Amino acid sequence: MKAKSGQELGVRMVMALALATSCVPGVKESPAPPGGPEPGFEQPPKVPSGPPPEFGSPVTSQRPVKPIIGGTLLVLDDARTALASDPDRNRVYVTDYRAEKLVAEFELESNDEPGRLVVDAEGQVHVALRGGGAVLTLVPGPWRIASRRPVCAAPRGLAYDAEQGQIHVACAEGLLVSLPIAPDAPPVRRLQLERDLRDVVVDGNSLLVSKFRSAEVLTIELRQSAKFMKEASNPKFGDLLRMLAGFVSEGQAAGELSADVPAPIVARMIFGILDELALAWLLQRGEKFDIVRAADWVGALVTRGLENRRSTP
Repeated sequence: MKAKSGQELGVRMVMALALATSCVPGVKESPAPPGGPEPGFEQPPKVPSGPPPEFGSPVTSQRPVKPIIGGTLLVLDDARTALASDPDRNRVYVTDYRAEKLVAEFELESNDEPGRLVVDAEGQVHVALRGGGAVLTLVPGPWRIASRRPVCAAPRGLAYDAEQGQIHVACAEGLLVSLPIAPDAPPVRRLQLERDLRDVVVDGNSLLVSKFRSAEVLTIELRQSAKFMKEASNPKFGDLLRMLAGFVSEGQAAGELSADVPAPIVARMIFGILDELALAWLLQRGEKFDIVRAADWVGALVTRGLENRRSTP
């Protein structure tokens, strides 16, 4: 049995209390005190209820009903602008809630299903198109569509990373996509995780990515973060690079390895390959990843390259 967090237990307790009080007679309405109402208290007049609403005949739609989702309302820091996604009507609204007026309305493509919204430091608003497989970017002054960038089949969660200047997108098929905030910039990272991703949150130097059905949270390190590399500085990392560079230098001096690439650069390239393979091994699902065999492949790639050197007749 999976242990429940304190927050989850608290939510369950509140729900249980709400259900219990709604079912106990006398909880919803306090009984009148003995002897009638207190002095000076006037019972408010009862407002007569009108006739029940008339909804007409049921309507059958050829399109399936979209699920009810959250995260479709975004209030900006100017204390007057709010944006709302309308997945049922494939629209995004920009409002001035102080003036109580609609500023802009964007009609999107059929089945785009706009969902989560985030704002970046430039004031641009990015919208996940759940059905359109893209991220829509809106810019102010006046409000307009700046770009529509394809990211994955089913984008769900969005998060703005101020340090990296990126938008992170969690996709239902398991992709975690990172793209710059510039409207015309392509993605800079695509990481394949587990299926059924839902939301993503920036937590310091890491990303917290939730899974919907299993109620799990994955932690992804942002190793490209300069802040992370500074805080996680490890002298042994430099020792490893120097050791690899030493091996390469010896091979170059003996004429066994090409000297076209400087040994320190080769050392970092080797480390990068090994680092990515280690990550793939840690995130493996299903088919077993043979990390030992992969290390042999790295050795063959570094020493012999990809060129087919077999002589032809």
